[in-house]
Amino acid sequence: MSKSSVATAIPDDFSVVTTGIDDGDGKKLIDHIAVSPDLLAAVTVILPKTASDGTMFSDHVGIAALVGEINAIPIDPKIGPGSR
Repeated sequence: MSKSSVATAIPDDFSVVTTGIDDGDGKKLIDHIAVSPDLLAAVTVILPKTASDGTMFSDHVGIAALVGEINAIPIDPKIGPGSR
């Protein structure tokens, strides 16, 4: 299977954390979050297109993600993660 034109624009070593996520209407996302190898990211919220009262925010859902550096917490191999 060939890559999409968007996928060809993203470096091979980047991670696309939004791959395979639906927009709430059963459609695949068209907006994505890609991070470099030195970062980790996790999608935390998919924001709806419309408010509960029917007000339309956007024609796309919003995506919130937690992003951080892989080496943000120093690890001492004798003690384990989170040691300083």
